[in-house]
Amino acid sequence: MELSMEEKKNEEKYYVGKTASGFQYKIPKYMVKDFKLGADIRKYQRTQDTMIIFDIIERLLGEEQEDALCDHVADDSGYVDAELVATEVTEIFDAISEEPDVKNS
Repeated sequence: MELSMEEKKNEEKYYVGKTASGFQYKIPKYMVKDFKLGADIRKYQRTQDTMIIFDIIERLLGEEQEDALCDHVADDSGYVDAELVATEVTEIFDAISEEPDVKNS
């Protein structure tokens, strides 16, 4: 099914993709220039404070997608392995960084 002109215009505002495990994401393009996201990433890189990762994930994905990601990686008992979440988010960051408009900026 072909997208309408309005849908195409709307899609151009997002990075849309799917991780290797099948998690589908939709990240607003403005997020790559978000000062607070950048500051959180820099703070994590400097301090290695793993608590900051929660802020990064929430800011990048938003509450709804964060919950969907947790559901996606949860096992049958509902346990959400932090390493699996980190792997998914790293894959999302890697995919976004390969986008032409990000790569060339």
